[in-house]
Formats: sequence, structure tokens, C-alpha cells
Amino acid sequence: GGGGDRIVDTRLVSHTMSQVGVGMAEIEKRLSGVREDFTQALQRVGETENEKFDLIFAILVELQSRQAQLEESVRALSQHLGFAVASGCGGCGGTSGGGGSCASGGCCAGGWSAP
Repeated sequence: GGGGDRIVDTRLVSHTMSQVGVGMAEIEKRLSGVREDFTQALQRVGETENEKFDLIFAILVELQSRQAQLEESVRALSQHLGFAVASGCGGCGGTSGGGGSCASGGCCAGGWSAP
């Protein structure tokens, strides 16, 4: 009879299973710690990325505001030049002193001259 070789010591199996359970609990504990660390790291990265986005957005808003101011300045200057041409004050652009040559005072009254 070779059947005697298959007898299993139940105490050994119980002890082994207990050790496996302790090992699994330790692995689960470590895995939980790694998961928590990973979650915190992701949150920090997310916060950093949000700060960068907020800064970029603030810069873009500032650029948009400055562009609007520049467009308004160009519009005002265009209107001023349009008025100067329409009033027949063609001599303004040729003066270097900025005093103007218009007798009526038109566009040259303020001392503006074209470059």
C-alpha cells in the first residue's frame, strides 16, 4: 500500500493556511498604503496643473484686455487721421516742428504731426 504517503497533517495545513492569510493581509495593507500614496501624488499633480492652467488663463485674459485697448487706440487714431484728411489739413504731415500749417487750427492745433 502506497496510500499512506497521502496522509496530510491537518495541523500543518491549518498553520500554512494561517500563514498565507497573514501574508495576504500584509500584502493588502501594503497595497492600501501604495494606493493612498498614489492618490495623494495624483492630487498634488492635479493641483500643480490647475495652478499652471490658472496662470496661463490669467495671462491670456490680460493679453486679451491689452489687445482690446490697442484696438481701441488704433480705432481712435484712425478716426483722428480720417478727420485730419477730411478737413483738408494735408500740410500737417509735412511739418517737423509739430506746430502745423493749418490756419484754421484743425488737426494741427494740438501740435500733432505725422512721422
